[in-house]
Amino acid sequence: MRTTKTRPTRNVSSPKMAKHNISNQRKSDSQPFSPMNEKDLFLAHSRQSMAAYISKYLIE
Repeated sequence: MRTTKTRPTRNVSSPKMAKHNISNQRKSDSQPFSPMNEKDLFLAHSRQSMAAYISKYLIE
């Protein structure tokens, strides 16, 4: 019996990362540029979110 429809195991860890990505984007939108804290670096530890987080400042 497959339970993929009711409980996708693939998305178990993604809500947490999505939350961090959203909070990082909001933070960078609302605040002027400031050096990143260790906490921010930890929250953006995945390559994709880290690249987006840094490239935002490189582009602007």
